[in-house]
Amino acid sequence: MLDEALIAGRLAAHGIVPDAKQRDAIAALAALLGPATGAIQSRYQGVYCHGLPGRGKSLVVDTVFELADCCKRRLHFHEFLREMNQRLVSEPRGDDRLGSVSRQ
Repeated sequence: MLDEALIAGRLAAHGIVPDAKQRDAIAALAALLGPATGAIQSRYQGVYCHGLPGRGKSLVVDTVFELADCCKRRLHFHEFLREMNQRLVSEPRGDDRLGSVSRQ
């Protein structure tokens, strides 16, 4: 079972008390994964965590990634952009290449 309390507890075990923004991220990630089964329960396909450097985004995401027992994929922003660019270059020319790649 993956919920906000479990995530916060794991962070607390490392001496980390989440601030308000981190709690928001934890809530979004817990909602995505669903408290009942740890499986994807949401209509969303992911959560994009953003903010200034040093705010603990990676710490929160890494903790949730470790706890989640489902099919998952974690990308850093730079990896995501590199992959998107590669897909755009490979996509056949057309009126909506970006839309086609985005839907993939």
